[in-house]
Amino acid sequence: MKIEIKSRYTDKVLFSHEQENNAIRITLELAIKARADLSKADLSGVDLSKADLSKADLSGVDLSKADLSGANLSGADLSKADLSGVDLSKADLSRANLSGVDLSGADLSGADLFKADLSKADLSGVDLSGADLSKADLSGANLSGADLFKANLSGVDLSKADLSKADLFKANLSGADLLCMGDMKFIFTMQLDKWQIGFTKDVLQIGCQKHSIEDWKTFDDAMINSMDTKALGWWKKWKNHIFKTIELCITGENL
Repeated sequence: MKIEIKSRYTDKVLFSHEQENNAIRITLELAIKARADLSKADLSGVDLSKADLSKADLSGVDLSKADLSGANLSGADLSKADLSGVDLSKADLSRANLSGVDLSGADLSGADLFKADLSKADLSGVDLSGADLSKADLSGANLSGADLFKANLSGVDLSKADLSKADLFKANLSGADLLCMGDMKFIFTMQLDKWQIGFTKDVLQIGCQKHSIEDWKTFDDAMINSMDTKALGWWKKWKNHIFKTIELCITGENL
């Protein structure tokens, strides 16, 4: 059986393969090995479950609503690809480039996204429950309404990310950058004069300074002054307000 991979915009054949018991997964894996130019290929809705696509250049490819469950996409370049509605459950996307990608409505439950680049990606409404996002770049990403139940977000960069209405119940947030738009249940954020503040029930981040809440309470004037030339005056003005706000938030019904 002959299978052709065509451009998403024209009928141009980008790669073809013919063999007995052929499948799109086999054809695509051969195309990658042959280093065929698959940019702008139409792979929407195809079954690529458990395919080995590691380090593949799939930039600009239409993979919307495709089945990539259990696929190996480690180190793959998926920049500018259309991944809306795709099934990536339990897929290996470690160190993959997903910067700016549309993943809205996708299933990434249980996926390995260790050190993946998801900066400015659209992850709104995405199922990321149980996913490993440790040390991933989620700066500027849209995670509004995303399911992050039991997700590993340790060491993740959440700067300027939108986590409004996201489910962060039992998520691991240790070492995460908290200067985002928080869900206001597990990550609280606010702006006081020149510095943005983010905090959880255990950790307080002010600008680039992140320490446990208990440590912040023990810092003397010299320690605060060493952080920034304008820090001490700001700290004396806002210190009591910050700790009162934290107390009100973490003793509420949301935590």
